[in-house]
Amino acid sequence: MTGNQTLRKIDFVTRISAGPTCFFSQQLTGLEFQGWKPTKSAVTPFFKTGLGDFKVFGLPSTNYQISLLLIGLAHFLMLGYESNRPTDYLRLSTSPNLFIESHLLIAQHQKGRLSVSLDVSSASGPRGNGVQPGDLALIQTCSCPDDSLESKRIKLRFPSSIDGSMQEAFLIVPNDPKSEGTHLVVNLHSWSADLNQRSDLEKLVFEKNWYYLFPNFRGSNQQPEACGSNLAQQDILDALDHTLREYSLDPHRVLLSGTSGGGHMTMLMAGLYPERWLAACAWVGISDLSSWHRKHKGSRYGDMIEKCCGGPPGEIPGVDKQYKDRSPIHFIASANDLPIAFFAGIHDGHRGSVPIRHSLDAFNQICIRNGDPVISEKEIQELSSRNGRLKKPQSMDEGYDAAIQRDFYLQRHSRNARVLIFEGGHEEIASGTIHWFEKAVGR
Repeated sequence: MTGNQTLRKIDFVTRISAGPTCFFSQQLTGLEFQGWKPTKSAVTPFFKTGLGDFKVFGLPSTNYQISLLLIGLAHFLMLGYESNRPTDYLRLSTSPNLFIESHLLIAQHQKGRLSVSLDVSSASGPRGNGVQPGDLALIQTCSCPDDSLESKRIKLRFPSSIDGSMQEAFLIVPNDPKSEGTHLVVNLHSWSADLNQRSDLEKLVFEKNWYYLFPNFRGSNQQPEACGSNLAQQDILDALDHTLREYSLDPHRVLLSGTSGGGHMTMLMAGLYPERWLAACAWVGISDLSSWHRKHKGSRYGDMIEKCCGGPPGEIPGVDKQYKDRSPIHFIASANDLPIAFFAGIHDGHRGSVPIRHSLDAFNQICIRNGDPVISEKEIQELSSRNGRLKKPQSMDEGYDAAIQRDFYLQRHSRNARVLIFEGGHEEIASGTIHWFEKAVGR
């Protein structure tokens, strides 16, 4: 989406329904929106706006795609922004002060109808309060021309080398695939997503003239076969080996990345198979499933973890083994020689679903293996508090990272590993991934 494109936008205010999700279904006619028809929430038209050119999630079809963003809650109205100044608030969607940390769980486009389910269990408003049933949420929709890379996506199908089932992945082939220095980026989908997720990283990888591989690895994490299982791990390796073989690519030029649940799998695959990757980059990843379950017990995420691991931790030894075998914290030390970066937004865990401790604890495992000083528990506690800062930062801890265009509040290194706690929330900044990979390629 570019700044020169004319977008048709309509905003609505809706009330959050009881439970962690809101569901909406809307009939589409061409590029015109005909109004929301929610199944669980009352919806009222709000106001039109000429806001800028940003996209959180694109749902491609033959000639357009839908971008939907949960932008604000009742706090939006309470802050006193006037209707002629909506950009003051919405501009936060691309600023260091992003407050909304919702995830698009389900998006299906079929016969002109868009069905969307939003996870609002970890969303928050500008004042940091959690979402409650009955809160108002401002919903923005926009239509725009189709994704320029959609026609370049190739769907790969290959058998699992464990159970023989047919698995899928998307591959984007660069314009000059045989040029010198071509690499393959393996990007892993987030916790609740699957093969149909899209990422800003695709375009940047394509512009680098690299290959981009996006495996499904058993889809959303709500079944035992997903969420770091042996099957899910092997699906990633099978997709990689299939691509290397079919496109005659160099196995020593493979780069790995992922965000949230994809960050979880990035850390797990880096720890279990460090020899397969030239470098890795994990954004806001989950390193310990037992710890994450404690935070989300009784919520949608807690229920999803239990579906994957067979129940809650601490009750059945076999279930506890599943939590351990699927948690990167127990394996990431083996990636101590790998150029691996851990990125986490300082507000995650408060205005997002994954506390920054998951990234810091993972990095500390590499420090221990390398014999380097760890990030102390006191430092972790200081940073983990709301709007946390180190009381005694080291000389390199605070500054501005030009690659992601954000301030940061902790930066540490251990051999080839780096951890950065930046101003932000539960998010990936694709330019940071590319910058890290460029450094690794240049080594």
